[in-house]
Amino acid sequence: RTIAQYMSAMHRLLCMVDKNIRQIDSMDIKYYLDAYADRGNDPRTVNNERRFISAVFSWFRRNKYIIFNPVESVPIKKERKKKIDYLKGIETEVLRESCKTVRERALLEFLLSTGVRVGEVPLIKRNDVDWQNWEIMVYGQKTKEYRTVYLNDTAALHLKKYLDSRTDNDEGLFVSCRRPYHTIKEDALRGIVKKIGSRSGMNRRIYPHLMRKTMATTLRIKDCPIEDVQKMLGHENPSTTLTYYAAVDGDRMRYMHKKYLAQGA
Repeated sequence: RTIAQYMSAMHRLLCMVDKNIRQIDSMDIKYYLDAYADRGNDPRTVNNERRFISAVFSWFRRNKYIIFNPVESVPIKKERKKKIDYLKGIETEVLRESCKTVRERALLEFLLSTGVRVGEVPLIKRNDVDWQNWEIMVYGQKTKEYRTVYLNDTAALHLKKYLDSRTDNDEGLFVSCRRPYHTIKEDALRGIVKKIGSRSGMNRRIYPHLMRKTMATTLRIKDCPIEDVQKMLGHENPSTTLTYYAAVDGDRMRYMHKKYLAQGA
């Protein structure tokens, strides 16, 4: 999927610039990105396009097709920071009540507890679960390294209930509900979560990554050090965790303000 995004961005660039890659310079890149922005794309989308193109030119440079990456001298557009999207307590309970099958509930609790990326789930085998310590070694999509994720009481209970209910021999942690049973892929997992969200009646978008953000935000609200949240999520940079995942609850900020700036303190 990432490679497809890179190639699409390069295709759009080459169609507009119409030059050999060795002849493309920073002015060409800036011209293209400005035109891309003029089509109604917001700064974040434009910056993503820049990042995709830069990744391809970096590959060309490493493999000595070009001498330097022309994207590096093109400035990043200033973005308006978006509010981190996460589930409030009552919203989480509404989703739980909207689950109709043991598989749905197990998947929801698993995502909320572990914070794994949805693309990492199909790689997990049911034998990977360490039931003694309630933890799982997960292979990170982005970092290409293994990390440990953890099951809380609720997730362990519903996951075990789901696994005990299965009669198939597939080794995947989550499998299809009809014969022939097979490990559920990423798109199907997204579909299950979306179906739960639609059933809940909440007027908001429900998607797997929302559970990851909710897990991170819950940890931060409960005073978990950001470095530990970063490790659990499998981020290389703590700024990614702070910027896009671990929100600070308004009630907590109100409490901290009152605690440290109370009259007469």
